[in-house]
Amino acid sequence: MKIYIDGHCDTLSETLDNNEKISNTQYCFNTIDAKQLAPVIQMSAVFINPKFENGFERANNIIDYYFKNMENTVIIKNKKDIQYVIEQKKIGIILGGGYIFASIILYICLTAQYAQYVDILLKVQIAYYIVIFVISILISRTLLNKRIGL
Repeated sequence: MKIYIDGHCDTLSETLDNNEKISNTQYCFNTIDAKQLAPVIQMSAVFINPKFENGFERANNIIDYYFKNMENTVIIKNKKDIQYVIEQKKIGIILGGGYIFASIILYICLTAQYAQYVDILLKVQIAYYIVIFVISILISRTLLNKRIGL
């Protein structure tokens, strides 16, 4: 059995901005096309364009709009949800807002703390990106039932 997994998608913010449904086929990811390929796992970003001053409010609006317009999708929060999506040939959505938000806050804190020491800041940022990469791989490995290799 084939399982389609897409690692990134900004469709949720676009549906809010255009007051559209996630089934609209104008979007790269939509439930009409995904249903034909199911099981599908879509990792959806909660993209916050810098033009929005209150990012937290914007993120909540995107998530709330998605919850009102889920259209036959399943929110994936753990391994059990992934197994359900695969076994029942559903469309699963992984919301990436929390992980992304936490990594941005950490980055800002580290940059602010070492901003006056450029040489140390570069080393801290390199270490940050290595750690984020490793965490991303470990999260992916855990969520995808250990089907990817390091």
